[in-house]
Amino acid sequence: MQTEEPNKSGNNILQKIDYNELCRQFIQYFYNTWQTNPGDFLTSQIFTEYSRLHVDTNTFKYNDIITYLNNIQSSGSFKVEILKMNCMDSGSRRIDILVNGNFYLNGGKHMFSQSFLIVHVKDAWKFHNSILNIFI
Repeated sequence: MQTEEPNKSGNNILQKIDYNELCRQFIQYFYNTWQTNPGDFLTSQIFTEYSRLHVDTNTFKYNDIITYLNNIQSSGSFKVEILKMNCMDSGSRRIDILVNGNFYLNGGKHMFSQSFLIVHVKDAWKFHNSILNIFI
């Protein structure tokens, strides 16, 4: 069975890019920055005033997200191992991403699952919402 070549015209930004590659790059950037220097998120402007991260019963907004990520990273030896990632287009300027993996923190290993919604705003991809489940 042959598949049609995607339409590379119109206003749907996802028709013009390889969104699977974009997701791979976004996830690589997000977890590498989290592991090395979460403060770099401020200069990258990946978060907007509408960005939210939900962990357990807490919802963090905008700069509080960076504070949360920094607290985890600075609390000791921290490493992320990505086991699986899936993504799916969600309209013309939104992508849903799901990541499963392991967190290594202070010698402990914890499985995690994290969903992301990234959105295309003013010619850039932004972190909109995320839910992080850490299985302890």
